[in-house]
Amino acid sequence: SQAAGLICSSNILLLSLKHSYLRVSTVCRIIFRITRLQMSIRNKWSWVAGLATAGVIDSLYLLLFQTKKIDRIICPIFGEGCERVSRHPIAYPRGIPDAIFGVAGYTAAAAIALAIPRTTGNTQKTLAAAAAGGSVLAAGLSAFLTYAQPTKTGAWCFWCLVSAIISTTMAPIAISGSIEILRNSNKQE
Repeated sequence: SQAAGLICSSNILLLSLKHSYLRVSTVCRIIFRITRLQMSIRNKWSWVAGLATAGVIDSLYLLLFQTKKIDRIICPIFGEGCERVSRHPIAYPRGIPDAIFGVAGYTAAAAIALAIPRTTGNTQKTLAAAAAGGSVLAAGLSAFLTYAQPTKTGAWCFWCLVSAIISTTMAPIAISGSIEILRNSNKQE
């Protein structure tokens, strides 16, 4: 829950920059409620897998645009902001469309989250640690990219913000699930 607070607070601050608040406080309240739910380890990882799957879909949509498979993307709320952000050089590190990293990262997160309840012992602990670390990395990257939208590109991308919300929601759930796995394994030893 403290990790959720830190991640949410940083994204609220970043989204609040340049006079755009976007009702992120509502999203953060939902994230806090989800992380406080008493759910089994299996349910936590099911949430992570579901969120990651939504992230794959979101990232694939942006990737189709960045690789010119589709000519336009629908951008609710921000008009042409999605296209402006997705075409900006910051969206192509070393010439590679950044959405491909989202597809790969979210796919890996979904696969790991689905594997965790089916494993035991050190394998489960390793996968849980990888999921928690990866989700924190993704949330941090989302915070940077959220900041970069108005400051570097001068626009907002709805789908990029959806991805930021997904990764910010995944992180505290993955951390909580990982901590629970470590606690349970320490009790068994």
